[in-house]
Amino acid sequence: MLVSWKDRWKRWFVRSLERIVGKLKDPPVTPLYEDLTPNDDIDNDGIYAGAIRSGLENEKVKNIAITGPYGSGKSSILRTFEKNHNQTYHFLNISLATFGSKPNTPSGNNEGGGGQEDERALEKSILQQMIYRVRDRTIPFSRFRKIKHMKSRQTIQQLFLFLAFIAGVIYFFVPNLFGTLYENTVLNQSEETMSLIGAILLLVFISVYGFFLLKQMYRFLRGNLNFNKVTIANASLEMDKTKDDNSIFDRFIDEILYFFQATKYDVVLFEDLDRFDSLDIFERLRELNALINNSELVKRRVVFIYAIKDDIFGQIDTVEHSRSRTKFFDFIIPVIPILHAYNSVEVLRDRLIESPYIDEIDPNFLQDVSLYVDDMRILKNIYTEFDIYKKKLGGDLELDTNKLLGLIIYKNLYPVDFSQLQYNQGLVYQMMKQKDAIIEQQLTMLDDRIKQMEQKIELAKAEQLVSIDELQQIYLQSLNARTGNYNKFIRLNNTNFGNNTTITASFFKQLKNAQNVSYNMGNGNKTATIDEIATVFGSKDNYFERETSIKLKKEENLEAFKQQISQLKRERTEVHDLSLKELIAKSDKRVFPEELLDKDLLVYLLRHGYIDDTYHYYISYFYPGSLTKRDMDFILSVKNYKGRDFSYSLLHVEKVISRLRISEFKQAEILNYDLLDFILEKDQYQEHFKLILSQLTNEKDTSLQFVTGFKERTAHKQSFIKSLCHNWDNIWVYIEEASNLSDEEIQVFLADILLFADVADLEELNKEDKLAAYLAELDDYFKVSEDLPSVKEQDILSRLRVKFTNTTHLRPKGELFTYVVEKNLYQINKQTLSDILQGKVSNLTYSAIEDANVEKVLAYIDQNINVFVREVLLDQEISQETEEAIIELLNRNYLYRSLKELIIEQQALLIQDITEVDQELWNVLLEKDKLIISWHNVFQYFKVGQVFDETMIDYLNDIYHARELAKYRLADEEAMEEDERHMLSEEIMKCQEIENASFEKLAASITKWDFYYTDDLPEARVRIMIENDILSLTVKNYENIKANHPSLHLFLIEENIAKFVNHQDDYVLNLEEIETLFHSDVPDIYKTKLMKQIDPAILSESEKAIDFAEEVVEFIVHQGMEAGAALIDVLFSFDMAKRCKVMLLTSQVKTLEQEKITELLQALGTPYAGITKGGKRPAIANNDLNQALLSELDRKDYISQFKLEKKRLRVFTYTR
Repeated sequence: MLVSWKDRWKRWFVRSLERIVGKLKDPPVTPLYEDLTPNDDIDNDGIYAGAIRSGLENEKVKNIAITGPYGSGKSSILRTFEKNHNQTYHFLNISLATFGSKPNTPSGNNEGGGGQEDERALEKSILQQMIYRVRDRTIPFSRFRKIKHMKSRQTIQQLFLFLAFIAGVIYFFVPNLFGTLYENTVLNQSEETMSLIGAILLLVFISVYGFFLLKQMYRFLRGNLNFNKVTIANASLEMDKTKDDNSIFDRFIDEILYFFQATKYDVVLFEDLDRFDSLDIFERLRELNALINNSELVKRRVVFIYAIKDDIFGQIDTVEHSRSRTKFFDFIIPVIPILHAYNSVEVLRDRLIESPYIDEIDPNFLQDVSLYVDDMRILKNIYTEFDIYKKKLGGDLELDTNKLLGLIIYKNLYPVDFSQLQYNQGLVYQMMKQKDAIIEQQLTMLDDRIKQMEQKIELAKAEQLVSIDELQQIYLQSLNARTGNYNKFIRLNNTNFGNNTTITASFFKQLKNAQNVSYNMGNGNKTATIDEIATVFGSKDNYFERETSIKLKKEENLEAFKQQISQLKRERTEVHDLSLKELIAKSDKRVFPEELLDKDLLVYLLRHGYIDDTYHYYISYFYPGSLTKRDMDFILSVKNYKGRDFSYSLLHVEKVISRLRISEFKQAEILNYDLLDFILEKDQYQEHFKLILSQLTNEKDTSLQFVTGFKERTAHKQSFIKSLCHNWDNIWVYIEEASNLSDEEIQVFLADILLFADVADLEELNKEDKLAAYLAELDDYFKVSEDLPSVKEQDILSRLRVKFTNTTHLRPKGELFTYVVEKNLYQINKQTLSDILQGKVSNLTYSAIEDANVEKVLAYIDQNINVFVREVLLDQEISQETEEAIIELLNRNYLYRSLKELIIEQQALLIQDITEVDQELWNVLLEKDKLIISWHNVFQYFKVGQVFDETMIDYLNDIYHARELAKYRLADEEAMEEDERHMLSEEIMKCQEIENASFEKLAASITKWDFYYTDDLPEARVRIMIENDILSLTVKNYENIKANHPSLHLFLIEENIAKFVNHQDDYVLNLEEIETLFHSDVPDIYKTKLMKQIDPAILSESEKAIDFAEEVVEFIVHQGMEAGAALIDVLFSFDMAKRCKVMLLTSQVKTLEQEKITELLQALGTPYAGITKGGKRPAIANNDLNQALLSELDRKDYISQFKLEKKRLRVFTYTR
């Protein structure tokens, strides 16, 4: 059924109204939108137009090149010129725009079939754009046929005419065919004239339309009918098939010439030919241009203008490329780029200046990112897409304008990767996935650093040495033992250490920074590492590690180290909170995939956070109310036992819980800050909370890490800490001892525990009073208790029995200070007592505190006297205690003996009388030298055991004690009986443990003995006793010593020589003993007496006494002593030298009678015997000895005179 014209009109009218309403609804077109086609109004100064016109007007110029980089405006320049000169020239535009360039072939010759196919495709495209540019009627004889659109009316007309033509032909040539039909029609009744006119008209129609059909058939056959092979009988004619292999231009050159013959085009504009990087097409076009311009059919000049890039002839500058460039073209016009990396920021800013977003965009970001945009088309599209995305997505979420602009720039410069991003693929998505790997890398790095630092703490605790000097001494000793010989050394940076010289401490400083290390142990030079030397060739632990441990042992260093560990742990908990930008900043460039590194814009956008893991909000719509991808990722991680960071953010927590089984809350992977915070907020999740608590109390590092992080984030800290302490009674012990939290972190944790935990739970936490001890020792107690209510605070201190070690910081809180003092909640020490007794005592001695009359404090001290002594009395350099107080403390039964000993050692005061102190401490008083030095105290100590013990022996062996005791004689000690003095003296003498040095001093004080058995005494002791006149010179002592100490009996005589010479007859001496005494240091006066009293018979007992006789003679002569006739006779009886006898005689002449002189001279023999003869004048040798003898005889008047005569002495005697 046909639709009526009324219905059709109605439909047209409705559609028109709908189009009008739609346009009214659409928002006004923003000026930000710009098309990407070339502009036709850019050549304002006409310079480019002038250059092009100059080339076109030059008859010799057939090929013009307009060169410049992509986006420089070449097409816009051509469009502007075409617009302004379309009345002068006829332009044919041919564009081969493509967005996928072929591989660059600077030579221009593509090898293989593929290259030829590309060339044919290019030529075909050019030809098609030429042919299909014009209507059929312009080039009616072209073999190229086009599909023509014919309207229904035209089709009906053509069909009608064709049928009419057929009918006319039949009727005209076979009129009888329609006779019967004709007879039945009205025409049969017409006039003859009408039939003739109809026949004529029919003939005209058949002729005209038949000519039209023949013409159309001719055109069709000419353009489409080809004969490849014609066969006649047995012969065949085959057309050349190689034409298919020829160039398109070669095959259809006639078409091309016909085209330019039939059209008026004189300027052909070629664009985008350079995108195929093929030079062959330029050669073909140059040839084509030459054919066109040389053809007589065209009869006009046709100029080809090429818009190409500068480096079309090669990307490496060579002379050949430069020559090719100028050879191919007749005229070259350069185009200065409108946009490049350095001015794109201005262009982009100009585009955005009128937009509502300009104030939201960081100018620094705009400045940076514009460096990557150097194409005007891309720039236009960036701000077009930016505006659309901003308007479409900005309404649902508050998007960062800079991030959105960054993503749009990324979309335009890397469209393939952006497209892949929609499907979770591509480089950016790969980088998003890399975030977890970067986090793991950062966590591993932090864990390694924490582990290393914790190991260093453990090594420091285990290190036995306390000083670097001690450590160096040990290692240097080992090194010197290895390098102490020649040709053995260690070389650091060309400096030898060792080689028979001692290695000093500076060696380690040089070793630490050494670049070259080697050694020689006698078997040639060998290279070494610093570690080898630092471990003394593997025999010890590394020196530098131990050095670090020793330095770390210092409390301030250890605390600083713990602070560093705490900081690292804080950083670890924050790693998952870091943005991709922050993670990249903490990492090196290796975090980027290799294929991404050469994409500078992507690296910039990722590194500066303009593309991050929130990218999906910027490229797709947001539908609220559903589980986010992060929520689902968390659920999957729990189910797959793959833990995520505690701070992993969850958006729809309740839905997350609903998707998890209750049993999964036992897993460690369930720990999440957002999840637990939500559970604490809702009462219906108590079972879930209990399961999580069971994990948090398992005393694992990860659990504590979660607790410390969560309590600082949650809004439910009170209920969380309270529950935690109630369910974990070992929490404090673990925090203080097992964790590596810093002191500051521990105190913050403790403040939370005290504030939120029940006091009953705190009592359970106070295992082994460790919590109380920590509170007591806090220097800043208020830091952990400032928020505690007073009542709860006092309850805690009382029930935990906290004993503050310092009360000064409690004074500002007067009520608390009074409570602490009244309840004895302080330790007895110098600080607390000084603070509590402030203004009442000048020092902290026991006697001063007693005098202060503070009964509460004194009673507390008496109850804890041991603590007071240890912490106060002994913690003073020199106590000012009175002797009475010291004695009182020393005699207290419940004071520890060890503390009594320390009191004795600490006090500078000396006890006067040892008997006033408990006897069990006497040895300590002696050992610590806390007694007045007196024979009374020595005797009282001796009296107890009747023997000297080791303590007394050590006391007496102290030379100072011995010297002081030697100032007092035992004989003067009136309080001692005489037998007590003798008993003490005898103990001193027989105690061989007393050193001789001390005994030598003590000997001056002990009593004297006329007789004492020395059988058991060593010779040295007996000698001292002799020297100090303890053993008197008596015959008994002499005989006893002679019998037991043969070398000392003469020493006894020597020490008592005066007494001996007066009682010489009481002692029997042999020649050897006399000779010994004669050679001793006895004064000569006593030797003289000894010689006078010596029995001459003793000298004659031995024939070997001649030498001693000569010594006696010399002594007599030297001393001028009177020897006596008997001794002289004995001496003259020895066969000694005559000279000795002359000397002896000379010295005795004055004491001898005349007759004795004569006897002795005669005994001398010749010539001395001649002197005895009266009236003779004997002569003797002239020498000093004879002169002395003659002088003495002359004075004795034994001779008359003597004189020198002929060198001899003439003696004149008396007549006898």
